[in-house]
Amino acid sequence: GKATASAPKWDEEGKNAAFILKKLIVQQEEQVKLLEALNARKAEQLLACQERLEGALTMLQQGQMAYEVQQKVLDAQQQQLEALKAKAGAAGAGASSSSAAAAAATAAAATAKVEEDADQEEDEEEDEEEEEEEQEVNEEE
Repeated sequence: GKATASAPKWDEEGKNAAFILKKLIVQQEEQVKLLEALNARKAEQLLACQERLEGALTMLQQGQMAYEVQQKVLDAQQQQLEALKAKAGAAGAGASSSSAAAAAATAAAATAKVEEDADQEEDEEEDEEEEEEEQEVNEEE
């Protein structure tokens, strides 16, 4: 008597357990999907942050190059100023305006030369950066 009465009870408990396990599996699958979506979003955010960082570093490098150029111009102008002061001191109070004009022209030419050299350096560095970017693109393909 007891065996036949308990068999349906065990069967019912097994069905309940199976139902609960299936429900748990569905919940875990949903949780996995949510975690994967979250992971993908985080990866996108990380990539965006990395791109912003690279952009900031590029701007920093450009600023440093501009600073170097300006520093070279400033140094050249300082040397020219010292040379003009020395000429003015050597010539005394009777320095002619033509020698001052010649000294100013020399100073301007030296400044232009420094700026030209700096521009050439900047162009070369830009060319190198473009080549590196092309290489990166080719490697990705």
